[in-house]
Amino acid sequence: MVSATCHDGKWTDMNIIPYSELAIPPNMQALHYGGALFEGMTAEWGEDGKCYVFGLRKHWERMTRGAKRLGIQFVPYEVFEQAIFKVCQQNARFIPRKGRLYLRPHGADAGKQMRVGNSRTAGFFVEVTPIGTAESYFGDVERDGNGDVKGKGLVIPTTQIRSAKGLPGDTKGIQNYGPTPVIIREACRLNVGTDEEPHRPVGLLYVDRVTDGLSDEEKLDAEIRETNASNTIFFEDLGDGRYRAVTPTLEDYDILPGNTRALILEKALERGWEVEERHITLRELMSGKFVAAGNCGTAAVFSAFDWVHFAKIDP
Repeated sequence: MVSATCHDGKWTDMNIIPYSELAIPPNMQALHYGGALFEGMTAEWGEDGKCYVFGLRKHWERMTRGAKRLGIQFVPYEVFEQAIFKVCQQNARFIPRKGRLYLRPHGADAGKQMRVGNSRTAGFFVEVTPIGTAESYFGDVERDGNGDVKGKGLVIPTTQIRSAKGLPGDTKGIQNYGPTPVIIREACRLNVGTDEEPHRPVGLLYVDRVTDGLSDEEKLDAEIRETNASNTIFFEDLGDGRYRAVTPTLEDYDILPGNTRALILEKALERGWEVEERHITLRELMSGKFVAAGNCGTAAVFSAFDWVHFAKIDP
Protein backbone atom coordinates (compact mmCIF):
# COMPACT_ATOMS: atom_id res chain seq x y z
CA MET A 1 0.00 0.00 0.00
CA VAL A 2 0.96 3.67 -0.26
CA SER A 3 0.74 6.33 2.42
CA ALA A 4 1.52 10.04 2.55
CA THR A 5 0.79 12.87 4.99
CA CYS A 6 0.25 16.58 4.49
CA HIS A 7 0.85 19.05 7.34
CA ASP A 8 0.32 22.78 6.90
CA GLY A 9 0.04 22.33 3.14
CA LYS A 10 3.26 20.36 2.68
CA TRP A 11 3.18 16.70 1.62
CA THR A 12 5.83 14.48 3.14
CA ASP A 13 7.59 11.77 1.16
CA MET A 14 5.28 9.11 -0.16
CA ASN A 15 5.96 5.66 1.30
CA ILE A 16 5.40 2.18 -0.10
CA ILE A 17 4.69 -0.08 2.88
CA PRO A 18 3.36 -3.62 3.36
CA TYR A 19 -0.39 -3.85 3.71
CA SER A 20 -0.98 -3.13 7.38
CA GLU A 21 -3.31 -1.55 9.88
CA LEU A 22 -3.26 2.20 10.25
CA ALA A 23 -2.35 3.68 13.62
CA ILE A 24 -4.70 6.63 14.16
CA PRO A 25 -5.58 8.77 17.19
CA PRO A 26 -9.11 8.38 18.60
CA ASN A 27 -9.77 12.08 18.06
CA MET A 28 -8.81 12.03 14.38
CA GLN A 29 -11.04 14.61 12.75
CA ALA A 30 -12.37 12.26 10.06
CA LEU A 31 -13.70 9.79 12.64
CA HIS A 32 -15.89 12.39 14.31
CA TYR A 33 -17.08 14.67 11.53
CA GLY A 34 -16.90 12.60 8.36
CA GLY A 35 -13.98 14.39 6.76
CA ALA A 36 -13.00 11.49 4.51
CA LEU A 37 -13.53 10.35 0.93
CA PHE A 38 -12.35 7.60 -1.38
CA GLU A 39 -12.25 6.43 -4.97
CA GLY A 40 -12.73 3.12 -6.73
CA MET A 41 -10.36 2.51 -9.64
CA THR A 42 -9.09 -0.50 -11.56
CA ALA A 43 -5.96 -1.71 -13.29
CA GLU A 44 -5.89 -4.63 -15.71
CA TRP A 45 -3.73 -6.34 -18.28
CA GLY A 46 -4.08 -5.27 -21.90
CA GLU A 47 -3.78 -7.58 -24.86
CA ASP A 48 -0.26 -6.22 -25.37
CA GLY A 49 0.82 -7.52 -21.95
CA LYS A 50 1.00 -4.06 -20.38
CA CYS A 51 -0.95 -2.93 -17.31
CA TYR A 52 -3.47 -0.13 -17.81
CA VAL A 53 -5.23 2.06 -15.24
CA PHE A 54 -8.66 3.33 -16.21
CA GLY A 55 -9.47 7.05 -15.94
CA LEU A 56 -6.51 8.09 -13.81
CA ARG A 57 -6.88 11.86 -14.19
CA LYS A 58 -10.67 11.77 -14.03
CA HIS A 59 -10.55 9.93 -10.72
CA TRP A 60 -8.04 12.45 -9.37
CA GLU A 61 -10.23 15.33 -10.51
CA ARG A 62 -13.28 13.86 -8.76
CA MET A 63 -11.33 13.26 -5.55
CA THR A 64 -9.96 16.80 -5.69
CA ARG A 65 -13.47 18.25 -6.05
CA GLY A 66 -14.71 16.12 -3.17
CA ALA A 67 -11.77 17.05 -0.95
CA LYS A 68 -12.38 20.74 -1.64
CA ARG A 69 -16.03 20.28 -0.65
CA LEU A 70 -14.91 18.74 2.66
CA GLY A 71 -12.10 21.24 3.22
CA ILE A 72 -9.39 18.58 3.01
CA GLN A 73 -5.98 19.14 1.44
CA PHE A 74 -5.52 16.66 -1.41
CA VAL A 75 -2.42 15.47 -3.23
CA PRO A 76 -1.37 17.12 -6.51
CA TYR A 77 -1.87 15.06 -9.64
CA GLU A 78 1.82 14.17 -9.95
CA VAL A 79 1.82 12.61 -6.46
CA PHE A 80 -1.46 10.81 -7.14
CA GLU A 81 -0.17 9.40 -10.44
CA GLN A 82 3.08 8.28 -8.85
CA ALA A 83 1.23 6.58 -5.98
CA ILE A 84 -1.10 4.67 -8.33
CA PHE A 85 1.73 3.56 -10.62
CA LYS A 86 3.89 2.43 -7.71
CA VAL A 87 1.14 0.46 -6.00
CA CYS A 88 0.34 -1.27 -9.31
CA GLN A 89 4.00 -2.14 -9.87
CA GLN A 90 4.34 -3.51 -6.35
CA ASN A 91 1.20 -5.65 -6.72
CA ALA A 92 1.45 -6.63 -10.39
CA ARG A 93 1.63 -10.34 -9.52
CA PHE A 94 -1.83 -10.11 -7.95
CA ILE A 95 -3.60 -8.70 -11.02
CA PRO A 96 -5.79 -11.52 -12.38
CA ARG A 97 -5.42 -12.33 -16.06
CA LYS A 98 -9.22 -12.48 -16.33
CA GLY A 99 -10.00 -9.84 -13.75
CA ARG A 100 -8.79 -6.54 -12.41
CA LEU A 101 -6.85 -5.01 -9.57
CA TYR A 102 -9.22 -2.80 -7.61
CA LEU A 103 -7.50 0.38 -6.39
CA ARG A 104 -8.86 2.25 -3.39
CA PRO A 105 -7.33 5.69 -2.78
CA HIS A 106 -8.39 7.38 0.48
CA GLY A 107 -8.23 10.99 1.53
CA ALA A 108 -8.92 12.03 5.12
CA ASP A 109 -8.69 14.87 7.59
CA ALA A 110 -6.17 12.98 9.73
CA GLY A 111 -5.40 15.61 12.36
CA LYS A 112 -6.19 15.49 16.08
CA GLN A 113 -9.06 17.83 16.87
CA MET A 114 -12.13 17.58 19.07
CA ARG A 115 -14.29 20.25 17.45
CA VAL A 116 -16.05 20.84 14.13
CA GLY A 117 -13.64 22.20 11.59
CA ASN A 118 -10.60 21.16 9.60
CA SER A 119 -7.28 20.25 11.17
CA ARG A 120 -4.01 21.13 9.50
CA THR A 121 -3.16 17.53 8.67
CA ALA A 122 -4.42 15.38 5.81
CA GLY A 123 -3.74 11.75 5.05
CA PHE A 124 -3.57 9.94 1.72
CA PHE A 125 -3.54 6.17 1.36
CA VAL A 126 -3.91 3.67 -1.48
CA GLU A 127 -4.73 0.01 -0.96
CA VAL A 128 -5.54 -2.65 -3.55
CA THR A 129 -7.34 -5.97 -3.89
CA PRO A 130 -7.75 -8.35 -6.85
CA ILE A 131 -11.29 -8.83 -8.14
CA GLY A 132 -12.82 -11.08 -10.76
CA THR A 133 -15.73 -10.46 -13.10
CA ALA A 134 -18.52 -7.95 -12.64
CA GLU A 135 -20.78 -10.84 -11.61
CA SER A 136 -18.58 -11.45 -8.57
CA TYR A 137 -19.48 -7.94 -7.39
CA PHE A 138 -22.97 -9.19 -6.53
CA GLY A 139 -21.81 -12.31 -4.68
CA ASP A 140 -23.87 -15.47 -5.13
CA VAL A 141 -26.14 -15.08 -8.15
CA GLU A 142 -29.54 -16.77 -8.03
CA ARG A 143 -30.23 -19.32 -10.74
CA ASP A 144 -33.41 -21.09 -11.78
CA GLY A 145 -33.99 -24.84 -12.10
CA ASN A 146 -32.24 -24.86 -15.48
CA GLY A 147 -29.14 -23.19 -14.11
CA ASP A 148 -29.86 -19.90 -15.86
CA VAL A 149 -29.20 -16.65 -14.01
CA LYS A 150 -32.42 -15.13 -12.70
CA GLY A 151 -33.06 -11.51 -13.52
CA LYS A 152 -31.41 -9.16 -11.03
CA GLY A 153 -33.73 -6.90 -9.08
CA LEU A 154 -33.37 -3.76 -6.97
CA VAL A 155 -35.38 -2.53 -3.99
CA ILE A 156 -36.63 1.06 -3.85
CA PRO A 157 -36.54 1.96 -0.14
CA THR A 158 -39.67 3.98 0.65
CA THR A 159 -38.32 5.61 3.83
CA GLN A 160 -34.79 6.65 2.78
CA ILE A 161 -33.02 8.60 0.07
CA ARG A 162 -29.32 8.59 -0.75
CA SER A 163 -28.82 12.34 -1.05
CA ALA A 164 -30.71 15.51 -1.94
CA LYS A 165 -30.18 18.77 -3.76
CA GLY A 166 -27.66 20.85 -1.82
CA LEU A 167 -25.96 17.87 -0.17
CA PRO A 168 -22.61 16.48 -1.40
CA GLY A 169 -24.13 13.50 -3.19
CA ASP A 170 -21.83 14.18 -6.13
CA THR A 171 -18.75 13.22 -4.08
CA LYS A 172 -17.48 9.87 -2.85
CA GLY A 173 -17.54 11.14 0.71
CA ILE A 174 -18.03 8.50 3.39
CA GLN A 175 -21.18 10.24 4.59
CA ASN A 176 -22.95 9.15 1.39
CA TYR A 177 -22.31 5.46 2.03
CA GLY A 178 -22.36 5.01 5.80
CA PRO A 179 -26.17 4.57 6.09
CA THR A 180 -26.50 2.12 3.19
CA PRO A 181 -25.13 -1.22 4.50
CA VAL A 182 -27.98 -1.85 6.90
CA ILE A 183 -30.56 -0.97 4.23
CA ILE A 184 -28.86 -3.27 1.71
CA ARG A 185 -28.75 -6.08 4.25
CA GLU A 186 -32.44 -5.80 5.01
CA ALA A 187 -33.35 -5.46 1.33
CA CYS A 188 -31.38 -8.55 0.34
CA ARG A 189 -33.24 -10.57 2.97
CA LEU A 190 -36.53 -9.91 1.23
CA ASN A 191 -38.19 -12.62 -0.81
CA VAL A 192 -40.31 -11.24 -3.63
CA GLY A 193 -40.87 -14.70 -5.10
CA THR A 194 -42.32 -17.75 -3.39
CA ASP A 195 -40.95 -20.11 -0.77
CA GLU A 196 -40.45 -22.69 -3.51
CA GLU A 197 -38.91 -20.17 -5.92
CA PRO A 198 -37.35 -17.39 -3.84
CA HIS A 199 -36.26 -14.26 -5.65
CA ARG A 200 -34.17 -11.76 -3.75
CA PRO A 201 -32.87 -8.27 -4.65
CA VAL A 202 -29.17 -7.62 -5.15
CA GLY A 203 -29.18 -3.95 -4.11
CA LEU A 204 -31.04 -0.66 -3.88
CA LEU A 205 -32.43 1.85 -6.35
CA TYR A 206 -32.77 5.28 -4.75
CA VAL A 207 -35.26 7.92 -5.81
CA ASP A 208 -35.34 11.63 -4.98
CA ARG A 209 -37.96 11.52 -2.24
CA VAL A 210 -39.39 9.50 0.62
CA THR A 211 -42.38 7.67 -0.86
CA ASP A 212 -43.73 6.02 2.28
CA GLY A 213 -47.32 7.16 2.79
CA LEU A 214 -47.81 8.30 -0.80
CA SER A 215 -50.45 6.79 -3.03
CA ASP A 216 -49.40 4.41 -5.79
CA GLU A 217 -49.91 7.19 -8.33
CA GLU A 218 -47.86 9.68 -6.32
CA LYS A 219 -45.01 7.20 -5.94
CA LEU A 220 -44.67 7.01 -9.71
CA ASP A 221 -43.77 10.73 -9.82
CA ALA A 222 -40.56 10.05 -7.88
CA GLU A 223 -37.39 10.58 -9.91
CA ILE A 224 -34.72 7.91 -10.24
CA ARG A 225 -31.29 8.77 -8.87
CA GLU A 226 -28.74 5.95 -8.55
CA THR A 227 -28.24 2.60 -6.85
CA ASN A 228 -26.48 2.14 -3.53
CA ALA A 229 -23.07 2.29 -5.24
CA SER A 230 -23.45 2.87 -8.97
CA ASN A 231 -25.15 4.98 -11.63
CA THR A 232 -28.16 3.94 -13.69
CA ILE A 233 -28.70 3.95 -17.47
CA PHE A 234 -31.80 2.98 -19.46
CA PHE A 235 -32.14 2.17 -23.15
CA GLU A 236 -34.86 2.79 -25.74
CA ASP A 237 -34.91 0.86 -29.02
CA LEU A 238 -34.93 3.29 -31.97
CA GLY A 239 -34.89 0.52 -34.57
CA ASP A 240 -32.28 -0.35 -37.19
CA GLY A 241 -29.84 -1.38 -34.46
CA ARG A 242 -29.82 2.05 -32.84
CA TYR A 243 -30.71 2.90 -29.27
CA ARG A 244 -31.18 5.91 -27.03
CA ALA A 245 -29.23 5.83 -23.75
CA VAL A 246 -31.09 7.75 -21.05
CA THR A 247 -29.53 8.49 -17.66
CA PRO A 248 -30.49 10.74 -14.72
CA THR A 249 -29.14 14.27 -14.97
CA LEU A 250 -26.29 15.46 -12.76
CA GLU A 251 -27.61 19.03 -12.60
CA ASP A 252 -28.87 18.74 -8.99
CA TYR A 253 -25.42 17.63 -7.72
CA ASP A 254 -26.94 14.73 -5.78
CA ILE A 255 -25.66 11.98 -8.07
CA LEU A 256 -22.05 10.84 -8.34
CA PRO A 257 -20.65 11.71 -11.79
CA GLY A 258 -19.43 8.21 -12.57
CA ASN A 259 -16.47 7.70 -14.88
CA THR A 260 -17.89 4.39 -16.12
CA ARG A 261 -21.17 6.18 -16.80
CA ALA A 262 -19.34 8.82 -18.84
CA LEU A 263 -17.48 6.15 -20.82
CA ILE A 264 -20.69 4.28 -21.69
CA LEU A 265 -22.33 7.48 -22.92
CA GLU A 266 -19.22 8.29 -24.96
CA LYS A 267 -19.25 4.84 -26.56
CA ALA A 268 -22.98 5.12 -27.26
CA LEU A 269 -22.40 8.36 -29.19
CA GLU A 270 -19.54 6.73 -31.11
CA ARG A 271 -21.99 4.03 -32.22
CA GLY A 272 -24.35 6.67 -33.55
CA TRP A 273 -26.84 6.20 -30.73
CA GLU A 274 -28.65 9.04 -29.03
CA VAL A 275 -27.86 10.10 -25.46
CA GLU A 276 -30.12 11.96 -23.03
CA GLU A 277 -29.25 13.16 -19.54
CA ARG A 278 -32.48 14.22 -17.87
CA HIS A 279 -34.94 13.55 -15.08
CA ILE A 280 -36.47 10.05 -15.25
CA THR A 281 -39.54 9.18 -13.21
CA LEU A 282 -40.66 5.79 -11.98
CA ARG A 283 -43.78 6.32 -14.10
CA GLU A 284 -41.59 6.38 -17.20
CA LEU A 285 -39.73 3.28 -16.05
CA MET A 286 -42.99 1.42 -15.39
CA SER A 287 -44.38 2.40 -18.80
CA GLY A 288 -42.29 -0.26 -20.52
CA LYS A 289 -40.62 2.17 -22.94
CA PHE A 290 -37.13 1.00 -21.96
CA VAL A 291 -35.91 -2.28 -23.41
CA ALA A 292 -32.97 -2.55 -21.03
CA ALA A 293 -31.79 -1.07 -17.74
CA GLY A 294 -28.53 -1.38 -15.87
CA ASN A 295 -26.31 -0.03 -13.15
CA CYS A 296 -22.74 0.92 -13.94
CA GLY A 297 -19.63 1.63 -11.94
CA THR A 298 -16.01 0.65 -11.43
CA ALA A 299 -16.83 -2.67 -9.75
CA ALA A 300 -20.21 -3.33 -11.37
CA VAL A 301 -18.97 -2.33 -14.87
CA PHE A 302 -22.41 -2.50 -16.58
CA SER A 303 -24.84 -4.94 -15.00
CA ALA A 304 -28.40 -5.28 -16.21
CA PHE A 305 -31.31 -5.36 -13.78
CA ASP A 306 -34.77 -6.59 -14.67
CA TRP A 307 -37.17 -5.51 -11.94
CA VAL A 308 -37.65 -3.09 -9.05
CA HIS A 309 -39.73 -3.50 -5.94
CA PHE A 310 -40.87 -0.99 -3.30
CA ALA A 311 -40.06 -1.94 0.29
CA LYS A 312 -40.46 -0.13 3.58
CA ILE A 313 -37.24 -0.57 5.53
CA ASP A 314 -37.35 1.18 8.88
CA PRO A 315 -34.30 3.31 9.62
